[in-house]
Amino acid sequence: MALREYVLDMFNLRKDRTGFFRVAPDAVPVISQARALEVFDVLKNMDNIAYGYTDDGGYARTHLMCRNLFGAGLVPEKAWAFETDNRELIVKFPHGEQTWWFHVAPVLNVDDGKGGYVQMVFDPSLFDGPVTLKEWGDIMQAAPDQIFTAPCGKAPAKYTGDYTPYHRTGWATDTAAIKVMDEYVQLQNEQGFMPSVFPSDMRNAANDERWNVQPADAKKTGGQPCRNQKA
Repeated sequence: MALREYVLDMFNLRKDRTGFFRVAPDAVPVISQARALEVFDVLKNMDNIAYGYTDDGGYARTHLMCRNLFGAGLVPEKAWAFETDNRELIVKFPHGEQTWWFHVAPVLNVDDGKGGYVQMVFDPSLFDGPVTLKEWGDIMQAAPDQIFTAPCGKAPAKYTGDYTPYHRTGWATDTAAIKVMDEYVQLQNEQGFMPSVFPSDMRNAANDERWNVQPADAKKTGGQPCRNQKA
């Protein structure tokens, strides 16, 4: 690395930070819906991330999830939602309202079954499965024109940071994100916070398909669908 390039990174002066997120040569840019659910469950089960502590830390959660996704040979981006001049983001959890001025989560391209793909948000702090940008925004009452996607390492529209809206990824970001999550995991455990999530359409569809299986020997069951608990 040339001295100028090193200085730019060291002092966090480079606007494009995509160099901190290495895409594997054999990375998969679009995944199936079945794979999307598997990936979501892997993220959900990361025990170093405090999904139940939603007061703060979405930026650190997302950074660490994206690191995991890049490591798995995928190509995540980030979804960003922002408040408007008149209204904060508001999530009406069963246990009470949560407000944010911004929220962020990983995005992956998922096969839509029609020869194309759709961007899906992977946010275990809010949902039980991947959701569309609309589902994600609607649960926060976000204005559609305040939802953006951007590659990891690039700031969303109107902002200057890719880690938080005003902070860029740098050499110390991994350590900072881990430190934030360690603190919030401890708070989550001490105070008994549990993730309270909403159902996703993709998870519901998968569950419907799982539990409504036409038996191989339809004659023995009168031709009616059965619930196959081993599916």
